[in-house]
Amino acid sequence: MDGIQCATKATIGRIPIDKLVDICISKGLTGIAVTDHNTIEGALRLKELIPKGFVLIIGEEILTDSGELIGYFLETPIPKGLSADETIDKIKQQGGLVCVPHPFDRFRKSRLDTEVLARIIDKVDTYICGDDGIQQ
Repeated sequence: MDGIQCATKATIGRIPIDKLVDICISKGLTGIAVTDHNTIEGALRLKELIPKGFVLIIGEEILTDSGELIGYFLETPIPKGLSADETIDKIKQQGGLVCVPHPFDRFRKSRLDTEVLARIIDKVDTYICGDDGIQQ
């Protein structure tokens, strides 16, 4: 799937739900992950509008008591305000994937607390060796 992750007008996004798939297709995308803030309502509405062959991943950007996490492949919404551990458990109980959005954005008040981040992840790549040397 070639796609992106975005929020819809159900929360902070600017694109109306009924226009989102057409815009994606016009840009050559074959799918999208919709991750509205603290709801999956926009993704569920979009699910009714997608054409055959277009991939929709239902997600949610969830505000925990320690900052934000994203759950992908959700079937039901995750309540905001839980601990990061409880939120991760609820995402995984649905067979979902956990993502940490914008973990190093110093200006974002909703980024996940550094101590929690260090506890829940195993590794973060900061340097990548490629054909042209080391990249940051």
